[in-house]
Amino acid sequence: MGQTNLISFHQAQTLSGLFDCRVERSPDQRAYRFYRSETDCWDDLTWAQVRDRAALWQRAMQADGLEAGDRVAVMLNNCLEWVLFDLAATGLELVTVPLYVNDRQENFSYILQSTQSRLLLTDGIEQWQRIEEVGDQLDSVERIVTLQPSVKSIVIRACVRLMIGYPIPPVTATAWRAVHLKVWRRLFHLRHDRPPKG
Repeated sequence: MGQTNLISFHQAQTLSGLFDCRVERSPDQRAYRFYRSETDCWDDLTWAQVRDRAALWQRAMQADGLEAGDRVAVMLNNCLEWVLFDLAATGLELVTVPLYVNDRQENFSYILQSTQSRLLLTDGIEQWQRIEEVGDQLDSVERIVTLQPSVKSIVIRACVRLMIGYPIPPVTATAWRAVHLKVWRRLFHLRHDRPPKG
């Protein structure tokens, strides 16, 4: 990159500001290269495309009522969605809480509770099964979003247990970011319907 592409601290001010400056200066330049396992090939995204995809995450976060300072947790391997989620959260002044994908249940449940994370992004069925085992300890988590759509079948099979003790069925990221968020809320989202403890 030439000298004209340098962005000073005074211009950026924040990480989110740095991202905005880069999009403004280089909207059509390649920002990320990532591997798509479903097509077995590498793909590119421009800075403008990254901005647009991160904006989808932001709209969903805002629709869920997340506010500046709220914690949002992510339990993913390194991937494009991790980056988009973090960019979206940073742009809304949310705090990203990273979790190890292979951590023990008692560890990640402790982190989720101690940080009072309201949202958790995971990959899919393997993580959901581990989260389900400690679900009664996750009082602060209001929404679990998964990248893999296969989790939906677990919601149906575990419906009775969810209704009795664990009010957070997972929803796929695609559906969560969709225009018709209210439909998904009716079908798969029970926000703190548990009876009070004590």
